[in-house]
Parts: sequence; structure tokens; C-alpha cells
Amino acid sequence: MSATCRVCGQASALEVLCPTCKAPIGTRCRRPSGHQANGIHEARDRVAMQTIPGYGQCPTGQPAAPRPIRRPPRSVPPPTQASGQLALF
Repeated sequence: MSATCRVCGQASALEVLCPTCKAPIGTRCRRPSGHQANGIHEARDRVAMQTIPGYGQCPTGQPAAPRPIRRPPRSVPPPTQASGQLALF
């Protein structure tokens, strides 16, 4: 399985086995609880730097694009304040 950057096509840290959580090539790192981690483990990043030529520097020179924060829609509308009353929360 191949994992590459969407911007420049460079190989990512997912191209190596994670020595911390033992996540296989092409899959994201896991927390000790078994849930997916938000990022990659530092040890996996270091292994990628040692084994993938040019890893860590985007050949296009572009910084990584920020990921949008996904928030679930609110199911309950926020409370409204009546005139002259303070909100407790």
C-alpha cells in the first residue's frame, strides 16, 4: 500500500512500520487504547527520516495545508437571554 502527500506526491511516514504501536505500513498510528492517534508517533517519524530519501522536506516548498476542524452540528439551540437576566452558563 502506498501513502503519499496530496500536494506534492512525496512518500509519507505511513510508508514505514511504526516501532511504537506496530501499526503496519499504510495505516495510521494507534493509541494504547486501540483508537486512532491524531498524528504519527515520533519514533515512526524518525524511522521515515532515516529510510525515505528527502522525507521531511516538501519538494514544492509549500507548507502543509491546515486541516479544517470538523465539529458536529448542534442539536439543541443555545439558550436565549431574556432582557435584564444573566446567563448562568
